[in-house]
Amino acid sequence: QLNVGELDVELKDKEGVLIYTGSIKGGENVATQFNLNALPNGEYILNCSNNNFWSSQKLAIANGNVEINENSYQEVLAPKIETLDINRFEVITANKNMADLGVSIVNRAGEVVYTGYLSYANRFNLSHLPSGEYAFEFTVADKSFTQYVKVK
Repeated sequence: QLNVGELDVELKDKEGVLIYTGSIKGGENVATQFNLNALPNGEYILNCSNNNFWSSQKLAIANGNVEINENSYQEVLAPKIETLDINRFEVITANKNMADLGVSIVNRAGEVVYTGYLSYANRFNLSHLPSGEYAFEFTVADKSFTQYVKVK
């Protein structure tokens, strides 16, 4: 995959029970192998993440064979926020096989002032909000990315 640096890795069964947790060092052309021989037949999810990246891959084990459904692979890079004008922002996402990414905008007091979903790119006009710092909180599965903007 992309050179995204060190990754936290989790393997869960389809009920969400954690089977394995660890980390791997990322980089160009890095490969890691996992021995899944002791796992019973069933469906599993392999998640990898760090501060700027999240991915999920479904696996199935049947009669000692691992089947990987490549169409089930999902990936999100931390969204980028660009300032368009005073108090106007554009959020750009780089998602693979993800329909939407959850977003909340939160003020310094922890109050949610907006909640919704992002597709590829979305624009936000925050001129109606009081001056101060606001957090954009992006969520996918159990991973979140947070970025801050200032409203003037």
